[in-house]
Amino acid sequence: DRLAKVKAGEDSNFSKDEITKLQAAAGTSGGPEPRRAALLSAMREILAARFAAYRDGGLDAISPYARGGGDESSPAGQLERAFSALQVTKQLVPDAYAAMADYPEKPSEDVENKFYWLTHDAQDRVVVALSHVVSGRHSHRLAVIERRFYVSQSLNSLQAVAVALPIEEGTAIFLANRTGTDQVTGFGSSIAKSVGRTIMRRELERTVKSFLKVANQAD
Repeated sequence: DRLAKVKAGEDSNFSKDEITKLQAAAGTSGGPEPRRAALLSAMREILAARFAAYRDGGLDAISPYARGGGDESSPAGQLERAFSALQVTKQLVPDAYAAMADYPEKPSEDVENKFYWLTHDAQDRVVVALSHVVSGRHSHRLAVIERRFYVSQSLNSLQAVAVALPIEEGTAIFLANRTGTDQVTGFGSSIAKSVGRTIMRRELERTVKSFLKVANQAD
């Protein structure tokens, strides 16, 4: 079980306190089943704590990941830099942009915040992620912005956006995403790219459905 062997480094994304919690659970006596139950319980507590911290404090409340040699990696910093690049979204759908930029401040009435707990497989690993999704409209323009503020391994974070614009032939949808990882090349980098592509295929389908639902409600 990978959780039983967690340590500081680029192989997984946990804070120093979270690693201590998992290591304590790994030392549970009574055999494999009690130890597995303790590890899963510790992981649920870690996810719940990260969600609560982000829900109440936004990017500033995200704990950094512990790396080797006492170093740390900041997913909050990566997400902030990725989000600052979305200037076109800011111009086209300002309320949705502001809702993500100013979170946890209350958004305008035309904006909706949602949170998701997600899992997916990457290179024979189960990756757990916590996601914040903002959807909003401005005139006839629509946007969905997703921020994966916690990812258990493979990459550090993900920022994605989809914007729908009315055109003469119908609707044009523009998508962009940026993954955060400590590794520029090699194993971690390749996973980040493949996971990013997989996520965006899934998000495209979900985004189109969201756009159609909002558009139908507006008619």
